[in-house]
Amino acid sequence: MDFATIYYDARRLWWLIVLIFAGSLGLGYLLYKGRPPQFTSEAKMVLGGKISIDAGSTYTEERADFLGTQAAVMQGDEVFRRATKSLADAGMAAPKTPVDLRASFIPRTEIFLLDATGTSALYTRSFLQAAMKAFFDLRKEMRDQQSESAQSAVSAEVVRVQKELDNASQKLVDFQRLFSVVSLEEDVTATTTYIETLHKRIADLRLQRSVATTGGAGVDPVTAAAAIPLGDNASGDGGMNVNATGQPQDRLLAAQQDLAIQETERNRLLENLRPQHPRIRQLDIKIAQDKKLIELFTSQSKDLHQEQITAIDRETEGLEKEIQQKQDHLLELNNNLAQYQSLKSAADNDRETYNKLIAGMQNIDVGKQVGQEPITILEEPTEPRLVPNPLWIALAEASVTGLGLAFGLVSLWSHFAPRFQTVGAVKKAVGLPIYGRILRDRSMSSPRTLLDCERRQLGFAESFRSLRSCILHQPEALESQRCFAVTSAIPLEGKSTVSVNLAIALAATSSRVLLVDGDLRRGRLHDYLGVNAARGLSNLLTGTSALNEVLYSTRMQDLVLLPCGPSVSNGTELLLRFALDECIQELQRRFDYVIIDTPPVLAVDDAITLAARVNWTMFVVRLNYTRPALALRALDELCTRRIKVSGVVVNGAPVGETASNYYNYYRGLEQGPFVKGSVGSSELAVNGRHHR
Repeated sequence: MDFATIYYDARRLWWLIVLIFAGSLGLGYLLYKGRPPQFTSEAKMVLGGKISIDAGSTYTEERADFLGTQAAVMQGDEVFRRATKSLADAGMAAPKTPVDLRASFIPRTEIFLLDATGTSALYTRSFLQAAMKAFFDLRKEMRDQQSESAQSAVSAEVVRVQKELDNASQKLVDFQRLFSVVSLEEDVTATTTYIETLHKRIADLRLQRSVATTGGAGVDPVTAAAAIPLGDNASGDGGMNVNATGQPQDRLLAAQQDLAIQETERNRLLENLRPQHPRIRQLDIKIAQDKKLIELFTSQSKDLHQEQITAIDRETEGLEKEIQQKQDHLLELNNNLAQYQSLKSAADNDRETYNKLIAGMQNIDVGKQVGQEPITILEEPTEPRLVPNPLWIALAEASVTGLGLAFGLVSLWSHFAPRFQTVGAVKKAVGLPIYGRILRDRSMSSPRTLLDCERRQLGFAESFRSLRSCILHQPEALESQRCFAVTSAIPLEGKSTVSVNLAIALAATSSRVLLVDGDLRRGRLHDYLGVNAARGLSNLLTGTSALNEVLYSTRMQDLVLLPCGPSVSNGTELLLRFALDECIQELQRRFDYVIIDTPPVLAVDDAITLAARVNWTMFVVRLNYTRPALALRALDELCTRRIKVSGVVVNGAPVGETASNYYNYYRGLEQGPFVKGSVGSSELAVNGRHHR
């Protein structure tokens, strides 16, 4: 929501706001006079203790949410209906305006506040009493209904749980008939112990195989000794003990030790004797014999080790098969125990649930017999008192309502019929530079121009001086492009006012300026400048007049007007058939600036045709008049034809959008913003020649 736009719309529609405000005050006063007197009666209720039934309570109420809930029940339709019916049965007719019953509670307390307001004093108090009674009756019915429904639900649940308990108990008994739980547990323990023994035996066999494979090399003597099987059948198939005294392994060890002793002795003797010495020769013979024995014993030991390894492998394989069988048996035992535990747990859970439900049914019976009403009356309804209703409150309410309605209508107007209200809104919507802000000056009505300005119109004149400065200081890319068009989206946006006054401002700089009235249907620039023109652009397009014949001098020196001429209906076709480009080039050679005032873009196609022939186009919008959608549509039309729109001129800007509030400082320094020209009354020098 654009609050600036709404603000300007509110200023423009001030009469509507005043009318709605006055109507609201009048309506509020009439309603105040026609409103019957109001009476009010008050009462209080307090929340006391309540019975708490643990497992089977069917209507428990927590204090955290209790107060708000009961206040809502008191204000509900059911209490209102019962109270009204009770009074009607007692012969009390209800007034036209129903009683307004309000229930609230004091924060951080447990006290209810009841307030009944109506047009009849007696009926209001009686209604409050009847509402309190209806409230207690409704609460009692709610408890009874809750208890009955809870008892039915619990009874059905007891039947269901009892069936499940009987089913679970029967499954447990059937299982115990098939299996003895004690035997299962003992069997599991024995099987587990036996499997551990088998695993230890396999570990011993693997150690024996390692010793037999390496021949004892690199094995710790204690470990090797532990790997020696005990007894005659320790090898697994009655084989010979390779470590027994006198066996090949022991003789091999003894031969190796003897060889080492002989070699040591020979080395010692060689230090003092020759190799041919009889003692050394005798040792050589002994050493050769020991080596042969070692080879023999080594061969015998290898055969014995291979037999031992084969026997160990057979025993290991048998033990592993036996372990697998025992593990399968153990798994079956554990499954049976798990099934037993599951059946037992299901039966225990069903039994526990059944016991709780039985206890709950007993508590429900107690809850039905004991009246649980934690709310009691603290103060009975008071005597009705007249409610004060000052006039200023009614008028204030009417004022707020009227202002809200007026603001809503202005907002709807701004939303459904938006118009540009600020320069910022224009810049945000069109996305183009703002070349100028033309001050709104109601005294400068058509056909008056800057030439008619007085000191009090200095702000209006300064607006065009600022626009002229923007044109004179164009970027380098546009500095040489001095032929431009001035257009707008729809009529009455002030494009002709901008065109003629901008031309006057440029001519005041001694620049030769040509102002072309391109509106072949409703052109009025000759009225602005006070030129009595019988011929114009339409005559030039139809070939009935030459260019020099349609150029007219004006009251402003260096400003030449090419008026529209007689009105034509086929202006677009005339423009397309005419050599317009050559004509514009000729005019650019004669004048410093050529300004073409075109018709509105959305009115006729002439504007598109003319704007396509110039260097660039200036777009005019008028605040409080131009609709954003129409302006964007017109710019889109120009963009589609590849017409360059360099900037926007905002017409009708308020004082706050310009710097005109500072112009008063210089107001007394000049009589008129612009000085009129001094050319002849009927002649104008154009391109070095005089033309009538």
